[in-house]
Amino acid sequence: MFALSRQITAFCFCALVIALGPAAKAAELPVEVAARSGLSITIYNRDLGFVRDLRQVELAPGENRLVIHGVSERMEPTSVLLGLDGRDGLAVLERAFRFDTISRQSLLRESLGKRVRYVRVDPQSGEERIEEATLIDAGEPPLLAIGERIEVMGPENPGRIVFVERPEGLTLRPQLEALVESGVDGPARLALSYLTKGLTWQADYVVSLSGAGQDVDAGMAAVVTLTNTSGVDYPQARVRLVAGEVNEMEEPVAAARATMEMAAAPMADAAGAGAPEAVADRYVYQLRRPVSLADRETRQVALFDADTVTARREYRFENLQPDRRGPDMPPQQALIRLNVENESEAGLGRPLPGGTVRVYEADAEGGALFVGEDRIQHTPEGGMLRLTLGRAFDVSARAVQTDFQRISNTVYEDARRITVANEKPEPVSVVVTQRVPLNARLLSESAKHETEAAGYWVWTLEVPAEGETVLDYRIRVSN
Repeated sequence: MFALSRQITAFCFCALVIALGPAAKAAELPVEVAARSGLSITIYNRDLGFVRDLRQVELAPGENRLVIHGVSERMEPTSVLLGLDGRDGLAVLERAFRFDTISRQSLLRESLGKRVRYVRVDPQSGEERIEEATLIDAGEPPLLAIGERIEVMGPENPGRIVFVERPEGLTLRPQLEALVESGVDGPARLALSYLTKGLTWQADYVVSLSGAGQDVDAGMAAVVTLTNTSGVDYPQARVRLVAGEVNEMEEPVAAARATMEMAAAPMADAAGAGAPEAVADRYVYQLRRPVSLADRETRQVALFDADTVTARREYRFENLQPDRRGPDMPPQQALIRLNVENESEAGLGRPLPGGTVRVYEADAEGGALFVGEDRIQHTPEGGMLRLTLGRAFDVSARAVQTDFQRISNTVYEDARRITVANEKPEPVSVVVTQRVPLNARLLSESAKHETEAAGYWVWTLEVPAEGETVLDYRIRVSN
């Protein structure tokens, strides 16, 4: 469906290009990048950006043919909005997006059947020989008709093609053309807005842990990685980042109009990013400093830095099953999870865009040791970050089935024992989760459980230093 939409768009704008040539009698008015007076880009998580470009123009009353250079070659043509910034007085009659730029392939394609020159160097004398030719095949290798003969270009027949004239329709760079009706006589500020592919961003976090035990102090720094593959540079652009999924099947013009006011709002001029703003059920982060983002460039920009974050290290076992291979098999090591409440009391308290979190811990020599990474989803204020970092070397557990009785064809009893061992020199708190049948009834347990979700029971066990804690439970299941 998306491919079909792009084909329809391409067809419509090809038709506009054909119509614009002979119909537009107004003088061509180039609108160069040098005339830019403001630039802002709003970047979504997945290969989508919204560009708002302000440029100074000198308009005459009546029809003006604008040729706007320096636009994205991956522009969505149907999303273009063109007008005057903060005032009326401009009506768009026609517009066309020319993105077929000059290249070897495009020159060959557009010169098919046309006159060219074939240049060869005489291997004996070194003199150039130039012959008039017609390009009859633009493939690899090209075929030329020269007089009564056909020449096949290639390594065995070296030479070069000289194009006599530039084919119509090819441009040095992508450009947007618009035939407009102006009610303004003199200088004005043109406002161009459009959606484009080739812009994306992602968040990356670094968490630094300090202090022993399970309750630790941490610092969290966030950066955003901006990537530009849109085919154009964005110098000194005001940047906004949108966290949240966008349905791209919606009409691009409607999406652009919904984003225009957000993209036009003023920004502050400090480092990092301002407090995120909730817009249309998504969070918008505005970078406080202008950013220059060149084509084919990835750039990282600081988002925020939180120095005093409270975190808790959790040792966790999930759905331990009896190992039927025998008691000599090694026990299972605990998952290490770092839990951080996204609350102001815990040092955060802001919407966090999804991204990768890398965790480092201070070592005995004053350096840092990488201890794991995980990915978080978009997390609102008040949510919980749960980062799985790996497995603990010195906290382990083993599960055994101590009894099983078939009471009837539809009822049975199952008894389990979970032994948690702690080889650390300090006590630890360990979370044990078990999946049990939904129709299970508890008969006995050595520690009180809580229900984490339907069919999941959770026990929190205190395990002494260099010691063990045993959990016994028995259930009856009726099928």
